[in-house]
Amino acid sequence: MTTAVSRTDLLQALKLADKVSDRKGFYAAAWCKIAAKDGVITIKSTDEDQCARTTLACKGDDLEPVCVDVREVLSAYPVAGGRETHLYVNENGALMIGGVGYHPQSIDPFDSLLTFAKPETTQCAATMLAKDWLDNLSQISPCMSKEAERYYLNGVVIRSGAPGKDSFDKEGNRLPGPYLSFAATDGHRLAALDVYIGENTIGGDHIIPSKAIKNLLHLLRRAPREALVTFRFGQGLMRALIDGVEYVTKLVNGAYPDYGRVIPAERVHAKTAHVNLCALVAAARNIANSEANAQPDMAVLLQKSDTWLVCDANGSTYAAFADQTTEDPLVIGFKTKYLQDLAKTFAKGSMLKLEMGTPIDPVLITSDSNPGMRYVLMPCRV
Repeated sequence: MTTAVSRTDLLQALKLADKVSDRKGFYAAAWCKIAAKDGVITIKSTDEDQCARTTLACKGDDLEPVCVDVREVLSAYPVAGGRETHLYVNENGALMIGGVGYHPQSIDPFDSLLTFAKPETTQCAATMLAKDWLDNLSQISPCMSKEAERYYLNGVVIRSGAPGKDSFDKEGNRLPGPYLSFAATDGHRLAALDVYIGENTIGGDHIIPSKAIKNLLHLLRRAPREALVTFRFGQGLMRALIDGVEYVTKLVNGAYPDYGRVIPAERVHAKTAHVNLCALVAAARNIANSEANAQPDMAVLLQKSDTWLVCDANGSTYAAFADQTTEDPLVIGFKTKYLQDLAKTFAKGSMLKLEMGTPIDPVLITSDSNPGMRYVLMPCRV
């Protein structure tokens, strides 16, 4: 009695199971559960906060559910062979995958850890193309916090609301109706993005944890770009069906701060610099890699006449941007890492607009290439 499944598809499913499974907590959650019935093979993985169920088409006989160590399977998975991998249980009770045997685990963690994945009432939902979910989450996620103390910042918050005076779509048109707002911050920088979604509204704040964001990005990258994907929220959970994978995660149980209060309003005497993203990122990278620089983690933006200079702490210039400036000079410092990370949020070749106040005021960064994005960066003392 043998079950045959695509070798490539099974490998992708096992890699996802390894990403989802818990390697630090409950030891049984490091296993995945494999079963086949009626021409469909199902692979489940979980930890205490999230789970994934992948379904693949298969041929042959049914396979009773078996729990195996997913990392053990991946370590011995055949890197070469035919297009199909065969699975069956031998006379000793071991699960054979591609000719390698794995003894089934005696404890089934899914009876307890997957109870939250059972169907429940969906309170609200939002639907977009897979490519749009991918673009939006990719732009926001670099600003997620990693601090254990402020756990409510360890993720991306999604909320809906009415359009504001600075709310635009990607073509630069003012948002005509309800929009989704994505935001993430680590206390040193903030990325907030408004996206028009028509009549879909999700209500309230929903904080998707950072580990779930990484897994969602993994799923969205391999999904068809034009496929519609719906995120469903309800009872502290988020659910999504992406390219044959049902993914469920607990949401962060906490109140996200009102990040709109830290986005600088229009300043009457604000200084403005227009800089090329690629040149700014390259200058920050060169400063960080310079062996002669005493402070490789800091870049200085210096106003000189009608030019903005990007310098290191020693005063060496790495980039210059001609611009109309005000008479009062300004010297402001930034972490080189944060300047380099701007390339993860704004499109390559973008022209950035930096609105600054004093050397210690937060800096608002926007770009015509992404009108819905508002990026706030805290300077460091020079």
